[in-house]
Amino acid sequence: MDSLFLNRSPVESVEPMSSKQSTTKAGRVFLKDQAYDAVKRSIVEGELAPELLLSERSLAERSVMGKAPVRDAIRRLSQEDYLVVTAQQGIVVQALSATDIADTFEARLMIEPQIVAQLAGRLTPHFESLLKKNLDQ
Repeated sequence: MDSLFLNRSPVESVEPMSSKQSTTKAGRVFLKDQAYDAVKRSIVEGELAPELLLSERSLAERSVMGKAPVRDAIRRLSQEDYLVVTAQQGIVVQALSATDIADTFEARLMIEPQIVAQLAGRLTPHFESLLKKNLDQ
């Protein structure tokens, strides 16, 4: 559970960085982006179950951050339909429908073969071993 909120390099996790991720001039990632990535990852990996009731405070405590970056993450994730925010219930993890899951797999099937074809022969041995590890899992 705690490992979820550790910074992982994109190469180690073979996971692209958020397209909306902002960095400082020194190349550091903003806390709001770290909070966004951490909460989104916990939803996608099932650590925050669908229909689970959350609070800003509980998410801030889990991610060892202040409420401000977590609040921004909640706003972004609700815009992307990962969370539902209501005045009555609070913050709830959105359940994925069978259609959502099928659409995701269909998109991956269309994109991933093209990516692999473009990368063929251009991978470093280290990156190739990381990809093989992911395939074995």
